[in-house]
This record gives sequence, C-alpha cells and structure tokens, in this order.
Amino acid sequence: MRKIALLMASCLLAAAWAHEKEAAKAQSKSAAKPASAGAKYWNTDQGKWSDSGMAGVHTMSVSGDPAKGPSVQYLKVDPGAAVGWHWHTPAETLMGDSGTLEVQMWKSENTVKITSGSYGKMPGHMIHKAKCISNEPCTLYLESSGIFDFHAVDDKGNEIKPTGKMSKAETKK
Repeated sequence: MRKIALLMASCLLAAAWAHEKEAAKAQSKSAAKPASAGAKYWNTDQGKWSDSGMAGVHTMSVSGDPAKGPSVQYLKVDPGAAVGWHWHTPAETLMGDSGTLEVQMWKSENTVKITSGSYGKMPGHMIHKAKCISNEPCTLYLESSGIFDFHAVDDKGNEIKPTGKMSKAETKK
C-alpha cells in the first residue's frame, strides 16, 4: 500500500510539474516582446534629405522603398511651394508635423489643412493638390500602401505624361 501511495504521489508531482511547465511556456508566448523583436523607431536626425524632383519638396525615407512597395516618407515642403493636380495609385496617409499644408480635392472648393497633429487619408486615384501656406516649412509623414507613383493631371483631369523631372511651373499649378 505504501508503494502505491508513493507511486501515486510521484505521478501527481510529475503531472503538476508538467502543468507548471506548460503554463510558463504559454505565458512566455503571450508576454510582451523586447524592442529588438521588430519595433521601428526613427528620428529625423537618422535620415538625409533627398530632392523629390518637384521644386520645394524634399523627402527622407523612414521605412520601406517608395519605388518598390509600401513605405513611410518624411516630407518637407518649403513655404509657398505647391504640388499641382495629381493622383497616386495606392492610398495615401498624411500625418502633420509642422507648418500648414493646404490640400484640395479635385472638383471641390473645400480645402483641408494638415497641421501638427493632423491626420488625413486619401484613397488611391484621388486627384488632389497641395501647397505649404505657412511661413515655416511644412513637414509631414506620408505613408503609402504600395509603390508611390505620381501622376500629374491638367486642369481638365487628363494625365500629363512625364517628360523627366517636373518643371517649377508644373509643381505650382
């Protein structure tokens, strides 16, 4: 009888130990991961301004490659600089950092002002234009869900075929 009791106690201890081990394993899977496990942090001192090809518009890549797929770019638009009517294939998300960027949608008199703390999202193929109307540069984050292309359009909404870099006149429309 004593051997049976010892055997049963050993089995119970082994089962309790196995249960505790499984519980610890499950908890470690649901526990928060350290920052090195895929988190992304970025600050403007980590980037280098690049010429966007449009007068007064400068970019820094935060993540991804805008020419290859989804990306986040940090933009600086000089005071008074404007980007004429255009559209992009993917959706575009804007998050304001400084200055006042005025955005207008095609066939609408309404304008939206992107300022510090502002958020805006436009679906792909939405024709719009933008201008930095503040005395300081307009800085903002631009997130694109796909390859970030640029299709300029004329005042009738017809696409203007690119001839190389956009001229100053094309970006001031």
